Amino acid sequence: LVVKDGESLLIDCPTLAAASKIRGAGLPAPELILHTHVQEEHCREHMELSKVPVRVAASAAEVARVSDAYRAATKTVWPPDRAWDTLGEEPYGIAGCVTERPPAKPLNVQGTFKPGDVVEWRGERFEVVDLAASSKRAVGFHWLGRGIVFSGDLLYAGGRLVNFYDLERRYNGGELKWTQAALERVLALKPRLALGSTGPA
Repeated sequence: LVVKDGESLLIDCPTLAAASKIRGAGLPAPELILHTHVQEEHCREHMELSKVPVRVAASAAEVARVSDAYRAATKTVWPPDRAWDTLGEEPYGIAGCVTERPPAKPLNVQGTFKPGDVVEWRGERFEVVDLAASSKRAVGFHWLGRGIVFSGDLLYAGGRLVNFYDLERRYNGGELKWTQAALERVLALKPRLALGSTGPA
């Protein structure tokens, strides 16, 4: 939670009682929520913060909205004429298994961004960084001038990867190279602090 001018910006929303914790600490409710990635366990604002505007990566908007297009792309019963041309990688999963789980209810998506964009909020600037590794749509936010990176699920405190299972996204490999490239992009920023969506700083 970033607080400025009596308002707040929330990056990821992983707990069932996030709004209650914010209120209990005497902090202002968020006026904007940004997501590093869209997975059910990190997108629970629909429970108590459903009216707060949300922004997600453009490539994750269909998941965040739980749209008809997302539902159609995640059907696991395929028509007989479906060509096996994806090497096992579908838009939201691998080999018929859906690995990108949407929020329980559609998010209030009011805008999108892509790597290279800068999201501005109350004079603070957050550069969107491509961190495709734990998810092929994952991003991070480099808080410009502050030396802080919001790294999503790329890292867990202590320098561990969050989940090795997430590295397997298709049969012909490549995932370790993507993870290495994402880590190198974070290191190139020389942050003094990395804030993941799982675990401590």
